[in-house]
Amino acid sequence: MTQMKREPKTTLIEQLTNEKHKIFCFEYISNGQNATRAYMKAYPSVKRTTAMTNGSLLLVNTKIKSALREYFDDYYEAKKDLAGETLRVLEGILKSDISNVIKYQNGKMEILDLDEIQDTSVIQSIEHTTSDTKYGENVKKSVKMYDKLKAAETVAKITNMISDKADLTGTITIIPAKRPDEKEGE
Repeated sequence: MTQMKREPKTTLIEQLTNEKHKIFCFEYISNGQNATRAYMKAYPSVKRTTAMTNGSLLLVNTKIKSALREYFDDYYEAKKDLAGETLRVLEGILKSDISNVIKYQNGKMEILDLDEIQDTSVIQSIEHTTSDTKYGENVKKSVKMYDKLKAAETVAKITNMISDKADLTGTITIIPAKRPDEKEGE
């Protein structure tokens, strides 16, 4: 069976025929969406005031606008996919149990083979060390799982259940203190 090779998608930015417009788009994306700086990279001999005007005009150019919209739509879609995958991994950590990684049989604890473990993404590290003693060989095995509390905290932050930022907005009313009446002549 012949396998079809998929060609990489040609973006609208790459399809622009004007090289200066391509430079403008790539620079606009990479510099944090500053049209003036992007225009000055594409057209290095222009004055800043000209770049301010013309950079804004390029942003409303139909082809450039479509190319940038396509890029940012793809970017945010990829970001959503990554966030979803991150949450799936964190959920796996939250649901993980050491009994999925080790077995306890006949008074001995054994680490399962990697192909027997359903989800290895929950394991931070596995160590296996041996040393010789006067009584024979000493074998030490340890499994370190990812921290469930840290995973829960990260999920809570991602889903905006908790925030590091305190909301300190409000109104403070200052009421002057009353002074006792002073006696005359003192």
